[in-house]
Amino acid sequence: MVKYTNQQANLIISHAVAVHEARYGKRKEYEIAELINVDPAVFSKAKGNSADKRYLQDHHLNELVEEYGKPYGISKGVYLVAEECLNTQEYIKRYHKINHRFLAVEALNSWNGEKADNALNEYFKAYGDDPYNLNLIKERLSNFVNDEAFIEWANCHEKIQTDSWGIPDKVTEECDRVRDILHEYELETLFADDEFEFFEQLAFFANFHDGINKFRFENSTFVTEEPTQIEYVLSGHSIYECSGYPQKERDYLYRKTHETFPHILKLNDSYKLPYIYANHIHSFNLSLYRTDSESYYCLINVKVGEKAFRASIVKINEAKIVEEINLLTKTLSGENETDLHDLKVKLAEAGASISGVTSLC
Repeated sequence: MVKYTNQQANLIISHAVAVHEARYGKRKEYEIAELINVDPAVFSKAKGNSADKRYLQDHHLNELVEEYGKPYGISKGVYLVAEECLNTQEYIKRYHKINHRFLAVEALNSWNGEKADNALNEYFKAYGDDPYNLNLIKERLSNFVNDEAFIEWANCHEKIQTDSWGIPDKVTEECDRVRDILHEYELETLFADDEFEFFEQLAFFANFHDGINKFRFENSTFVTEEPTQIEYVLSGHSIYECSGYPQKERDYLYRKTHETFPHILKLNDSYKLPYIYANHIHSFNLSLYRTDSESYYCLINVKVGEKAFRASIVKINEAKIVEEINLLTKTLSGENETDLHDLKVKLAEAGASISGVTSLC
């Protein structure tokens, strides 16, 4: 059932009275009250709904809308499921942390996908009676990547660049160090090539990804909790929209990965392993809504990774619309400057007040 604000209730009641009078030429409000099965005295009080008290229920208002139509001042709503509504400062504070969680989930899904499973079966075997048991290999690898010796290797090993003439001796030494740790977890490597690069990529996701607290192939933990999802109906009109591609965010993630582990670039040419370049923020779209009660909300959609979409509702301070939209677009785009001319034009057309701008009436 539609839920109405007190302001919308007033609009519906006034509209019903006006239409009833236009139809029948004389105001007979008790007939309207009888139509929706309420006491005429209650209906009379309902015409003066305050912000603190309601006299008619939503189903009464629906009956009035069905009989007399919806007043112009009530806009259609948009149903959506989005993260819990925050103010601008709260949204910005959590923006990157939540994105990193989405990226971490996608990365872990890749490590548990068919491509990764095939690679793990090809690259490893477990000691014991069931050497190619994938679940057993994953369990032992999960313990291996959280071993202090492997973490130390990931933090301290020299960044060796291979070339087309072969693998330097130093790379072989680095791989031997990792194999020694693997043996402690009863795992043996069966690599034909890409061994060093594989361990670099595994080390990055296990120990350097901003969204992952503790890596395991099953039941990983994350730095940030999953945001609460709530159902909303966003009424009103979209009066401003902008979209873009956060290039600096992509550059940061790319640079962090490849400055830490330079061989991952080579590794991603391999058909055998998860492709990680999509593990960044792809695009964003911001729409500023003005509601019937003259409140302002931003609906922000962000494409995170290959498949995830973040939908968020941000409450905008009516006295600081330009300033807060500027902060949001800077956060989303990664740019230091935002062109606010179009925003001010749209706000003026919608009849909104613009701080710092002289209004001539």
